[in-house]
Amino acid sequence: MPTDYSDEAGGAVTRRVPDGPGAPTALIYDNDVLAVAGDAAATERAFAVPAHVSVVAWEDSALCRLGRTDTARAGFRPVPRRGHT
Repeated sequence: MPTDYSDEAGGAVTRRVPDGPGAPTALIYDNDVLAVAGDAAATERAFAVPAHVSVVAWEDSALCRLGRTDTARAGFRPVPRRGHT
C-alpha cells in the first residue's frame, strides 16, 4: 500500500490489514519508521507480534535496533555485477 513514509501512515495502513482467516503472517515495511509504527498498530489490534505476525523493516537503523526486539530487518545480499563473483 502506498504511503508517505510517516509514522502516521505506517499505523494507518496497519489498521487496514484484515484479521481472521486469511490474515497475513508478515507485514513488510519500506522503512523503519513505518515498521515501528506498524508494530505498535498491530499490537493495538491484538495481533501477537511475532507469534502470529512478523513485522519486518527493510532498513536496519538504530530506531529498530534500539526498539522492540521483534521488529526484524530484511536481510539482503549484494548482487554481484555480471562477470564478477
